[in-house]
Amino acid sequence: MKLRRRIPLLMFMFFIIACTRMPVQFIDIKNPHDRPLIEACVVIPKSAFHQTDNSLYPVIINSENQSILLSQIDDLDNNGVWDELALLVSLQTGETFTGRIKWVHREDYPEFTARTNVYLGKSRMRDGHFTEVREEVFPPDYECRTPYQYQFEGVGWENDRIAFRTYCDRRNGKDIFGKTIPDMILADIGKTDNYHERQSWGMDILKVGNSLGIGAVGAVKNGKIFRLADTRYHDFKIIAEGPVRSIFRLGFEGWIIDGDTLSANETITISAGRNGYSNTFEVTGKNIPDTLISGLSMIGIDGEPESIKIQDWSGISLSGLNDVDEHFLGMAVFTRKAEGFSAGITPKASDIYDVESPEYKAVKFHSKISDTYYLGTSGPAADFFVFTLWEGRYPDIHTSDLFRKAVQDEILSITHVPEVVLK
Repeated sequence: MKLRRRIPLLMFMFFIIACTRMPVQFIDIKNPHDRPLIEACVVIPKSAFHQTDNSLYPVIINSENQSILLSQIDDLDNNGVWDELALLVSLQTGETFTGRIKWVHREDYPEFTARTNVYLGKSRMRDGHFTEVREEVFPPDYECRTPYQYQFEGVGWENDRIAFRTYCDRRNGKDIFGKTIPDMILADIGKTDNYHERQSWGMDILKVGNSLGIGAVGAVKNGKIFRLADTRYHDFKIIAEGPVRSIFRLGFEGWIIDGDTLSANETITISAGRNGYSNTFEVTGKNIPDTLISGLSMIGIDGEPESIKIQDWSGISLSGLNDVDEHFLGMAVFTRKAEGFSAGITPKASDIYDVESPEYKAVKFHSKISDTYYLGTSGPAADFFVFTLWEGRYPDIHTSDLFRKAVQDEILSITHVPEVVLK
């Protein structure tokens, strides 16, 4: 009698397990374009997987050789439930990658080598000892002075190709750390080394001054150019960080433009394998300026500014010998929003200020933007993509013609995205 009672119970348990087991899922990622895709960043929303168990995460396994595809899971709104899967894939023309989706718990998700990074080091005592922070509200009227409160003067972001920083004081300019190695190096910069001189990892390769640096933003209203700086409130927060991409946000309030007080957000994303970053810039409030801008420093660059159009992208480029280290440096910034596109050059600092005066030299920040080649596009929001190549990392890129070709390849790499089918 006991055996007869057990058999139906075991059959019932087997039935329950069979009904709750996830069916095997597959993914096809196809390159439909007439050019190879090298380390394309593919982003798939959680909703596309039809997975209702929020404790499970997808791992993509190559059906051909059983290797695991480089990927990361991102909870963009920090609500405890993941929102997107980001992965890297390389495909030849017409090639299709077929993978099997394996669902795992968070603790079983594969660990990959870091290829992107966001870093802000803070010294609460200004004693040279810095601790990494993932979010920060910068002090009002903060000025960068030694000993520094923030390591290398602000937030840094990097991948395995290049690194950038933005000043967290009133300047809000953006700078380049030229890297010669793929390692993540930001946490060590500015502690003991002089990054204005060549180090084992590279060096600071751009003179920013009162320019926009590389990709800093602003606005034009009533014919006047306004830097996104000198705001009442300024904060920072990391949104996602991993082997495929890193995302962070800079928030500003109390930005005064021609008498109007506005707010602004920059959301910056850097992906592995790319020689640049993207910036979604949005302004809110009343009487928002018609034109948003981003630009490039012209200080010390022996080259001619150019306006470039590649498919639906419009942009500007500046390249030539860089007097920081006597190597070729190419920079470009593009926008996908061609509506209202324009390009212009600000006056030089020497045309605005007495640059030899003690008063000028004593102050790091001067409100008027100078020495900048900039592009404009219509507001209240714009997407900018910033790209750079440095001869110190890429010896084969040493002329403007070669850089121009590299810019075109980079934009097409971003524009040409793979097709994804979940099965």
